[in-house]
Amino acid sequence: DEEAAQNLKQKDYYRYAEKMAEKLKRKNDKSHRRVQRKS
Repeated sequence: DEEAAQNLKQKDYYRYAEKMAEKLKRKNDKSHRRVQRKS
């Protein structure tokens, strides 16, 4: 089913995007803390 395959792809993409956002957030948190500690 074409629609089902399309939905699956979208779900995978959203899961992937969420993972990347989480990684970015963690990275930003770490660097932010480092900057605060320095000052």
